[in-house]
Formats: sequence, C-alpha cells, structure tokens
Amino acid sequence: MAEFTEADISFRSNSLLVRGRGLEMDNVTPEELYTILHIGRAALVEHIETIYTQTVEKNPGGTIVRPSLGIVQLSPNGEKMPVVSGYGKLNDTNIYRHAIEVTRGKPRELWAAVEEAEFTPEARLFSRGRDQDTVSLLVRNPETDPAPLTPIDHLPAALGFVDPAITDDLLPEMQSAFAQGGESDGEYLTLWRAYRDASEAKLDDREAVYGPVNRGMAQIGYMIASQLLRFRVEGVSPSARYVATLRVALEYAYQQSAGDALIVLDNELRRVAPLWKQKTTP
Repeated sequence: MAEFTEADISFRSNSLLVRGRGLEMDNVTPEELYTILHIGRAALVEHIETIYTQTVEKNPGGTIVRPSLGIVQLSPNGEKMPVVSGYGKLNDTNIYRHAIEVTRGKPRELWAAVEEAEFTPEARLFSRGRDQDTVSLLVRNPETDPAPLTPIDHLPAALGFVDPAITDDLLPEMQSAFAQGGESDGEYLTLWRAYRDASEAKLDDREAVYGPVNRGMAQIGYMIASQLLRFRVEGVSPSARYVATLRVALEYAYQQSAGDALIVLDNELRRVAPLWKQKTTP
C-alpha cells in the first residue's frame, strides 16, 4: 500500500474506507494497519463520536453505548482461513474482545496492530456462510471505552461464561449492602448466593448443550467473572482471595489443556502476586 494521508480516509456508515475502499485481511499488513490508525486517529475518533451523538439525539432518554467502527474484514478471505479460534467459538455473544478469541497468524497480528495504535480492538461475527463466516475487526474509542478492571476482563466470555442477566440487577444491591455492612453482611451474602445460583444454572445449560469439556472451560470463566464482579462491588486491589482464585483457575486450565488461557492466567498471576505480597509485608 502506497503512502497516504488523513485525506485518504473516509467512512461509509460504521466502516472505515481508505481511498474509497474497505480494508480486507488479504490486502493490508499489520504494519500498514498501524500506520492507517495512527495517521487517521483523530478522524476515527471523531466519526465514532459523531455516530454516538446522532444516535443519542434520535433516542432521547435511551441508554446508548458508543459504537464500534469496522476497519478490516477478516473473512471471507482468499485462503479461507478461519479467524475465530476455539475460544471465540465458546463465546455465545459473537462479540470477541480478547485476543485469544481470534486465531494465531495474521488475524491476531492485525489485532495487535490495533492495540499498538492505542485503540480498543474487538472482532464480531456478522453472519455465517456455507464456506466462511463473515467476521470483521473493529475499533472502539479508547478515550471513552470503560477502563478494564484487570487484563483478564474479557477472558470469561472467551472461556464460554457470560454473567447471567440477573447480575445487572444484583450489582447496585450488592454495592449498597457492602457499603452498609461489609463482606460479612447477611444481605450481601444472600445476594452472592443468588448470583452463584444463577451462574451455576447457566453452567448446567452449557454442559447440556456443549458437553463436559466446555463445561469445564466455562467453570474457569465463572471463577474469574465472580472475582471481577467482586472488584466492581468492593473495589479493585490485589487480595489473597484473588491470588487464590487465579491459582485454582490456572490449575483447572492446566487440566483442560487450555493453551492460550493458561498463558493469560499465568501472566495475571505473575502480575498480582508480588503486589499482594508487597502490600501485606510489614
């Protein structure tokens, strides 16, 4: 791809165009994608915010989230390369926000280029085809996207676990109960039991549909998701409970031969264990 300027960037709805054409995995390198995102940063952010503002104006009083902007079509591709990994296939939402949900090679290299350009990447499955699915790589505005609690925020979904719908209702009640009585408060414990029961029901459903192996992966996801929920309620700080949770999850992942997930969990454990020790050492 020849050199270009910001003037070469335009948009069609929620998609990026470069010189009037969409980018495809077959015709852009990770290095070129990084350059496009770097040079076009202001235009991309402005377009995301423009779409958001227009949507808010059309839906007064509604809860509107900022959109993702499509930048590269990953599939269909010329080599019919699969771009959604085994982890992505466990994710029922069809929205992939962890790097391990796309396959190694060029899909993950393009993902890394987005991160290097300091955008928030995600991939989405838009439709299924006879030969290939239609999957695109998108970016979110990092200036407005919620900051992650930890580097493993999106790992539960990649392992096949998504919080039950009841979680949104429980969260403010948990925060109120914790503020009033701490983690031993009776109402707080009751709310946690409700979350546990709803989560275990989801795990049972997954086993019935996908079999015991994927139930095991989803179980690891639940362990991490429950700790992330605790962070949202009690505040984010390394703790003995979090370190213990990571160690158990790592052992389960080893038993499941979880590959990439093992690496992600091990990196997180290495990150937080010294912080917790430092905090508790006199």
